[in-house]
Amino acid sequence: MEYLELGSSPANEDCVQVGSLAYNELARAECNRYRDQLNIQFSSEVEAGLIKFVIKSFPHDFGNYFEVCVIYDEKNEESVQAAFSVEDSAWTEWM
Repeated sequence: MEYLELGSSPANEDCVQVGSLAYNELARAECNRYRDQLNIQFSSEVEAGLIKFVIKSFPHDFGNYFEVCVIYDEKNEESVQAAFSVEDSAWTEWM
């Protein structure tokens, strides 16, 4: 399984900044909201088992940061296409 990093919020929205007060709590909540939005937008692909959205932690100079990632099966062309479709067409604002 492979993954693509999607960010912690839609592309045209502000996000919680690493190192800010209460970052972990606020960033996790933001990522949960974004993951929920993606699950709604791409429900048919998720329900078909082609992709899955998860929250991952990554190291940073100011501590770990969180992002929503789309997990896909690199051996399944339909799964690969679904993941890259998410990257290309995810809503850019909160819905």
